[in-house]
Amino acid sequence: MKFMRYVLVLSVLLFHALAPPLFAQDVTEGRHNHAIYQQIENAYQKGRLSLDKKILFKFYAGRAPKKLPPEFQSQGDKLIKCGLPAASEYRKNRGKLSRSTITEIESMRQSVSQTDQTYQTQSGKFTIHYNTTGPEAVPADDQNTNGIPDYVEVLAVAADSSWNHEVATLGYSDPIYGTTSPYQIYIEQPFTGANTYGETHPGSYKGSNDRTIIVINNELDDPRFHNNTAQNKTNGAIEVTMAHEFKHAIHFTANQGRGETANWLEMDATLMEEVVYDNVNDYYNYITWDNSIFNNPSSGFYPGSYEHVSWALYFEQRYGSQFWVNVWKIIKDNPFITMIEAITKQLGGPEAYNRNFIVSQLWHFASGANSSPNFGFEESKNYPSPPIQTEEKFYNKNFTIPRSSPADTLNLLSAQYYKIPVSAQTKGEISLDITKQNASEGIGLIAYYQDGSVQSSAITSTNSNQPLKTSTLNWENIDQLGLVLTNSATTGAGTSTEPMIVGVGSNNLNSTLSQNYPNPFNPQTRIRFTLQQRSQVELKIYNSAGQLVQTLFDGEQLSAGLYEPVFDGSGLASGVYFYQLKTDQQTFVKKMTLVK
Repeated sequence: MKFMRYVLVLSVLLFHALAPPLFAQDVTEGRHNHAIYQQIENAYQKGRLSLDKKILFKFYAGRAPKKLPPEFQSQGDKLIKCGLPAASEYRKNRGKLSRSTITEIESMRQSVSQTDQTYQTQSGKFTIHYNTTGPEAVPADDQNTNGIPDYVEVLAVAADSSWNHEVATLGYSDPIYGTTSPYQIYIEQPFTGANTYGETHPGSYKGSNDRTIIVINNELDDPRFHNNTAQNKTNGAIEVTMAHEFKHAIHFTANQGRGETANWLEMDATLMEEVVYDNVNDYYNYITWDNSIFNNPSSGFYPGSYEHVSWALYFEQRYGSQFWVNVWKIIKDNPFITMIEAITKQLGGPEAYNRNFIVSQLWHFASGANSSPNFGFEESKNYPSPPIQTEEKFYNKNFTIPRSSPADTLNLLSAQYYKIPVSAQTKGEISLDITKQNASEGIGLIAYYQDGSVQSSAITSTNSNQPLKTSTLNWENIDQLGLVLTNSATTGAGTSTEPMIVGVGSNNLNSTLSQNYPNPFNPQTRIRFTLQQRSQVELKIYNSAGQLVQTLFDGEQLSAGLYEPVFDGSGLASGVYFYQLKTDQQTFVKKMTLVK
């Protein structure tokens, strides 16, 4: 279909579905860590599981999935990147658990047998404990015949590489600094068929007094632990697991597992896999999950976990690795700051944070089938294509009264993606008619042009009385236009109780006078008009007898654009009134009804 100029009206009601982020809230613990964790958490919240069963089942999910009850079996066979969430929740609630639950969990946390071998990494910073016999034996392959299994040697190199990249190069806090012995790494598998890649244990473990201990699964050669490494997938799994778990050790030096930021650790550790081992791309497994930003941007992602790594990757690629180093320095100085507060502080304030949230969603929009080498993520073509709604609910060419379509909900930290039909006849700059917008609400535009270029525009909330906002994008030679509506809030205080109404069109306007809305009204109504060019303007209200009752504009010089003054009839009687708009070129008259 062809349109000269057109307006899309989208009505979005933003609401909050989560409590404000409090430290160690059960409602957020494990919410996004993994589907099985979330399923168990939901059962607990509904009263179907005791605290003992909830924590025990989360350990089963990672270490003994066949022991899960049938209702959790459908998710229980899926890989869990890291066992830290279950271990952290156990540590926080240990004093509330029964002796039998503690005994069973401790049996899952300890080795079946003592390790019979140790290996010192080349740097001397790590000692690796492993077995060559029994159920926890590492794979026996030893290509260089030096008596050290390849599995151990690959892990040793990965440990040194992780330290070199994360601490020596990037400058994260050193979890080894100040200790009298090398960092301890154990290769073990308490239960055959366990789903966990690795775990980082805070505090005392196996009699150690070190800050943390890392445990690596001895079965990462299993085909279940697949990734995109072109050479050796087992080596790739070992490498990213070590980078991931060592970042958890760094996390512990910053917040000791305390505060709201502890709920974001899996997202951040998964990011480190890509930073240290860019070629492995194990995180591709998680961004295809149903709740990833790519597959379900409208679901919200508070707090972020494995599948939301792409949000962390946005900041990494846009601002460089030092961005997250600085964020974690902020957290270390104030362990009880929230993650969004720390990011906002690093970016320079709320407006910069809101703008970046919009742009990050535009990057997700421009992925998969919508990817372009000129915009967004470096590997965007390999990412999933997001769900995009096509909207054709356009009204006339001059931004007349916006009419809301069925309301879409925007959850906390979420977005809705739309594709706007394009007409070759439309001229001028792409403009937005923003009737309502809360501080946390944002609007993003992304234009794909016929020459292959891509341009975007992010519009944060504004207190301006003039609703029309002209972007820097132009309708001419455009091939595709995307619209993103966002909510960057993490608590209900940042959301709006009224719909945000957004119209998309052109600043190439004609002069028009729209019907007031609402109509009938009591006691206030809005009178919308557009100016094609700069003009002297009069806007006056008359009663049915032709008497002037109020003047809204009295000969002011106004630039071209959209205007929407408010008429207040509080002191007037019910009845029919007329409003008259005079410009340098024309005169318009319409009537309205006041009903009290």
